[in-house]
Amino acid sequence: MVLIDTFREPTALIGNVLIPVVCFLFFVLPNRSVVQSADAATEATLQLTSMLGFSTCLFGYSVSVAQDRDTGFGLYLRTLPIGPVPRFLSVAAGALAVTVVGVVLLWLLSLATTAARPSPSLAAGLAALIVTMVTWGLFGATLGQVVNVKTVITVAQLVFLSLAFAGGMLVSPDYMPEALDSVSTYLPSRASRDLVCSLGSGQGASTTTVVMSIVWALVFGVSSVLATRFSQRR
Repeated sequence: MVLIDTFREPTALIGNVLIPVVCFLFFVLPNRSVVQSADAATEATLQLTSMLGFSTCLFGYSVSVAQDRDTGFGLYLRTLPIGPVPRFLSVAAGALAVTVVGVVLLWLLSLATTAARPSPSLAAGLAALIVTMVTWGLFGATLGQVVNVKTVITVAQLVFLSLAFAGGMLVSPDYMPEALDSVSTYLPSRASRDLVCSLGSGQGASTTTVVMSIVWALVFGVSSVLATRFSQRR
């Protein structure tokens, strides 16, 4: 049912899929030095791939969870003795389906217009994308539990734009001021971006990237559990 509802709303689907494609057209294609370099083009595409997973999970989970809190069917699901895990996994299936569509379109565009070429390490980057999507799914679920359905999209947009820019998903960290780059290292968006880009390009992930990825996954996991329990008691 979640998959049917996801693909039944083409505007929401197109919005999530087109965000990285539009960013590619405006931030990557005009830069000929990036387009003509296989390594730079691959890194730029991986960077937008990580942003795709971020946006899909953040908006998908936050909106779905917030809507469940305000609908009779969502309240009914809370009375069942199976807990929130099945619903969480169903939203995960919808987010993953949208992400697959977006990744395919983004990489087809990249392969057709830049010097980027697929490599065996790309599979590692896509595996890292799935790992980061778990983290962002937990964050989106937390946001949906604490923000009502009327304001959740606005809050999610502000969070997305702030973290995507500061985390190097829109603009490469190479172009960041030194102070912002230092702060960015400890953000969840930077950890997701670096994990996907480093593994996808065949480089080993740094210790800082791995540690911050684990830390933020635990933080969002705990916050999601606490927010869910608080909402259920309320």
